[in-house]
Amino acid sequence: MRLAYLLPVRKTESNTWVLNNELTLLIVLTLVTFTIVSSQVQALAFARVILGILCVVFFPGYALLALLFPTKGPIDWAERVALSVGVSIAVIPPLAYLLDLLPWGFTLYPMLGSVTAVILVASIGALAIRQQVPHEERFFSELALRSGAGYSPISPRVGLIAGVLCLVALSLVVYISLASRNRDHFTGFYVLGESGLAQGYPKEMEIGVPTRFTVGIDSNEGADISYSVVVSASDQEIGRSGDVVMEKDSSQQIQIEVTPIQPQEDAKVEFLLFRSGDTEPYRSTHLWIDIKDKGVSR
Repeated sequence: MRLAYLLPVRKTESNTWVLNNELTLLIVLTLVTFTIVSSQVQALAFARVILGILCVVFFPGYALLALLFPTKGPIDWAERVALSVGVSIAVIPPLAYLLDLLPWGFTLYPMLGSVTAVILVASIGALAIRQQVPHEERFFSELALRSGAGYSPISPRVGLIAGVLCLVALSLVVYISLASRNRDHFTGFYVLGESGLAQGYPKEMEIGVPTRFTVGIDSNEGADISYSVVVSASDQEIGRSGDVVMEKDSSQQIQIEVTPIQPQEDAKVEFLLFRSGDTEPYRSTHLWIDIKDKGVSR
């Protein structure tokens, strides 16, 4: 395979820059996407979204079609662009299902690696096959990037489809960016029963007898944060946790030992969540429990 054929862009003798090989460009963009997505650098978030969308909804299908149809027929530019989107969308579910069966699971990095592998293998295979096809019969020989007046290397139909796809991609990028920026920061706070569900709570407690409760915290504040939990009944503290350090957007369940000190029928037992340094509760929930004298029960 000649090295000049692999160059994505070259300059002709007539001083015209041409896109020499779109598959090489596709390989480069795929590797750039893999690097940017893997790095998780916040400054590259915009590029990560744009390239990520293309890597999922266009690149795999285009590479596979280039492998299957290396010549100018039987599909033209417009059909190839449209089919690339459809084939890409069709490839993702089987990959996701396969990954779900494997030990790695259907998570970001295995999925990113699988999609990248599909694109690279299909593109390299397509390059090898296309090299065997006569130059005049190849689907893609070259595309002028700068040409003389009146010359348009792309048909109006292809330009229209490409423009629509760009608008769709741009709309998705804007929507995702705005949704991420305007996402409400919140923390979920709840009490679980013995079964690990929001049911099956104790109906009564005895004075001086510790009772264990499981409290769940779902922190979605967009930053690491420290919490503490205080349990009270009749404005008297009857239980307290230590500091609970939560990483950004994480969940944790903790055990709290509650020891009632005053009998009361149908007492409102409050669970109060405090952020580090706050004097007012950030979140709260409560249970209605009968508090009995020790040794007295229904």
